[in-house]
Amino acid sequence: MGETRGARSLFHFDSAVRSKILGFKSVHSLYRYISCDPYLPHIKTPFLTVVARDDPITSMKFVPVDTLNRNENCLLTVLDKGGHVEYYTGD
Repeated sequence: MGETRGARSLFHFDSAVRSKILGFKSVHSLYRYISCDPYLPHIKTPFLTVVARDDPITSMKFVPVDTLNRNENCLLTVLDKGGHVEYYTGD
């Protein structure tokens, strides 16, 4: 429990708690397992992806922009503000 109190980010929490509870050796293994990245090139139905640069959960550096842009069925929209679904952080 002490590790969770020291967690200062979702990454640290996932590393200390979630990856262990789910049986992964590392948080990186967990993230690879839950990632949708391998499926993105194979989506044949048009889809919209909305990303906010101020998202407190998913940093832009982790958004597979190149992969999304290579899929002709994807419309990628990147907003400066918007937060993360119910975690709105705008003014």
